[in-house]
Amino acid sequence: PEKTRLELYQDASLTLFRCHKGQALDIAARVSELSRSDLPGVVEATTRLKTGALMEFAASLGGRAAGGSPEVVAALACLGVYLGTALQMLDDLSGLASSRRRDKGFEDLRENSPTWNWAWLAEVSDDITFARLQKQCAAVAAGADPAPLARELGRHVIPTGRSRVRDHLLRTFHALRQAVPDSAHVDAFEKEIKLLEKSYG
Repeated sequence: PEKTRLELYQDASLTLFRCHKGQALDIAARVSELSRSDLPGVVEATTRLKTGALMEFAASLGGRAAGGSPEVVAALACLGVYLGTALQMLDDLSGLASSRRRDKGFEDLRENSPTWNWAWLAEVSDDITFARLQKQCAAVAAGADPAPLARELGRHVIPTGRSRVRDHLLRTFHALRQAVPDSAHVDAFEKEIKLLEKSYG
């Protein structure tokens, strides 16, 4: 229907706009230049505008195209944001926790990129530790070996990161079950996401 088609075009345009804002923030923000208090908010905003917005669009698209109720479409959109955030957390964490994805972790450190690992470090470390690792990150961005920083950062954040990802996924599934209770599709989806989580190491 014409009304649905227009809504989908609007959703797509808004998603492109938000993703570009998120990409701009991701490119502009550097770990070595952010305060400990600001860093978690920057990481959250970047994730919400990039991965979150894209997954929100993908998750709600089918529901809207199929003529789902506003409540169901909103629930699917919420699911997409939650899931997109969890996937970004997994992607960032795996760069430190998985030997298979170590190159990705090193790349993030060389690019001085604000990731969820740094957001978690800001939560769990003291000021001295955070400032020291932040200084190491600037040195890595200037050409130093990223391996020592990756090891120490991992020691501080891997347990916290795994716990945060698990909590986030549990909230994701809870929100979906609230909107679509007693559905075999939700059960299948949950199993698929658990397999995806394991694949990140």
